[in-house]
Amino acid sequence: MSLHRRLPYILRIPRQYHRRFLSTEGTWNPEHDAARYKFFSTRLNYLLRHAVVKEHLEIRPDGHVRLDDVRRSQLFRNIPSPEFDRMVQEVTTAGYYDRCQIKEDFDIRIGRETTWIRAGEKHSIPSLEINAQQIRSPKKLPMAVYSLDLQSWAHVARRGIPQSETDNFIHLIPTTPEENYVQGPGAQFDVCIYIDVAKTLAAGIKLFRMPAAGCVLTNGNLDGVLPPALFKKVVRVKLERQTILMQ
Repeated sequence: MSLHRRLPYILRIPRQYHRRFLSTEGTWNPEHDAARYKFFSTRLNYLLRHAVVKEHLEIRPDGHVRLDDVRRSQLFRNIPSPEFDRMVQEVTTAGYYDRCQIKEDFDIRIGRETTWIRAGEKHSIPSLEINAQQIRSPKKLPMAVYSLDLQSWAHVARRGIPQSETDNFIHLIPTTPEENYVQGPGAQFDVCIYIDVAKTLAAGIKLFRMPAAGCVLTNGNLDGVLPPALFKKVVRVKLERQTILMQ
């Protein structure tokens, strides 16, 4: 079954009617505000849970998206700003069905706090965890290591660590190279980059500890990378394997 057919019927209303349905202006408005808020909430939750990457919006590892990015997205850009704000306030209030969560937090893109929003559950975006813990002090993350192969190191040394193509996050391991070699992806990679956590946080880059995955995720800087200036040291790991029992 196609994604279009799986979506709730209310999302498949012809696009030319969307603004008139959502706006208080026009001739096609429901009798009750609840119907309009339900339509708005359904579209908002669909975007935040499933379509952020498709709509080319940046999402944090804890599920938060800039509210201004949502406002300017294809799904909502035709709604007048005052009405958009009023509807967001309604669908983020306690007790509302499928309510979203809203918060103020620093935004590296503008250099000050901005408003962020996220859906509370049912995300389909890879690697995302609602219970992700934002790291605000270097003391909370004594070590953050990125592993890669020697062939890729030359590129990373010049341009920095890029986001993963699968989920648009940078994956770090909070363990030593030896532990990473045994427990994580280090068995495939022999170069380990130690990240300077203090410098990273001071640069406004957010780091998130993922309880379920046991790793640390970040979006990186404005270019989506962790630049070489944030590398504390780089080591090449060579572990010897010795057979101690064979039967």
